[in-house]
Amino acid sequence: MVNGQSSARRETSILVLTSTFPRWQDDTEPGFVYQLCQRLSDSHNIKVLAPHCPGAKRKEVMGDVEIIRYRYFLEKYQTLTYAGGILAKIKENHMRMLLVPLFLLSQFLHLLILLRKERYAAIHAHWLIPQGFVAILATLLTRKSIPVICISHGGDLYALQGAIFRLCKSWVLRRCTAICVVSHSMADYLRQLGVQEDKIHIAPMGVDLTTVFAPDEKAVRDKNSIMFVGRLVEKKGVNYLLQAFREILKNNRSLKLLIIGDGPDKKLLIELAKLLEIDDHTTFVGAVSSENLPYYYCTAGILVFPFIKTDTGDQEGLGLVLIEALGCRCAVIASDLPAVKDVMMDGETGLLVMPGDIRELTAKIEYLLSHSDLAERIGRKGREFVMTKFDWSIVSERYKTITDNIINQVTSYNC
Repeated sequence: MVNGQSSARRETSILVLTSTFPRWQDDTEPGFVYQLCQRLSDSHNIKVLAPHCPGAKRKEVMGDVEIIRYRYFLEKYQTLTYAGGILAKIKENHMRMLLVPLFLLSQFLHLLILLRKERYAAIHAHWLIPQGFVAILATLLTRKSIPVICISHGGDLYALQGAIFRLCKSWVLRRCTAICVVSHSMADYLRQLGVQEDKIHIAPMGVDLTTVFAPDEKAVRDKNSIMFVGRLVEKKGVNYLLQAFREILKNNRSLKLLIIGDGPDKKLLIELAKLLEIDDHTTFVGAVSSENLPYYYCTAGILVFPFIKTDTGDQEGLGLVLIEALGCRCAVIASDLPAVKDVMMDGETGLLVMPGDIRELTAKIEYLLSHSDLAERIGRKGREFVMTKFDWSIVSERYKTITDNIINQVTSYNC
């Protein structure tokens, strides 16, 4: 009987739209969308529609997930997505705005083809704009009564504040079947926008805290090392960390700073490190695959995430790097932003600082470096906390429940 139920559920298909997805095996691009898809594939057939980029396959299967990558221009000029995201890529080179219409049109046309050829029980649209907008428009045009579940990760909800973007977001939020957000603060923001309570689901992305991001008892922490992990974009606040590190070095020349990650601001940050005369103590490691990140987490003295809210309103939706670090029992300092409080409690699972406050950031780093007992305690408590909320085993069940309930509701209504 159980096998029969499993087989029946596996007959349903979910189409996933995303602009961030691993481009190939062992890619350094964030893999949380793929990880969710792989876990949902236990109960549904999963097909992903994602943008193509130089070096990627047009079609392939990763694990149990089928992937279709659509071209939107000549291959070598497909530079609008990945390595920082669409907004960061446009900021890096404003000429990329010319690619946006082609990107939207190609995604829309490929989606229409899939909707006409195949039957889907639901659509997962990661990011309200553009994927949520495109998904709803395509279902309306094809007259398909497919539930569209939008999944917002932060930047799409907070950063796009122009009049046209606000109208587009409002239209998507009204017409989508459900909206999943990755933190309580994002849910509160949706309520302020007037979104119906029954549409809102708090469902963060997960981290493999059992086999990947877990403590290594054999690893030795370098108590003189400070580390940052993340995309090198404005909202990560790395420039504030560099300025704080200059002050810290005045009292301790044995310290070193590791910056792990890549992005459009990398060149500017390297130049800033030279200007501050800390480049001899600062290493820009570059992007590191998820498989290799635990080594860095388990050997770092402390992790610092100096996130900020940008002038455009963009800010962290949650910050999976926080969860990865805490999963490895790291001592963490992070900015006191609303979403961060879903992960960290000041003095218990980490230390919080005011965003952009270089003086306080300097003081907290120096304090934690000199109090190894506190660093060990908050690292231990941090892992205990994230294990109860953010392991993929918990998160994937949450998404399965949300998706299955919506599919069943739509099926019952149509009957």
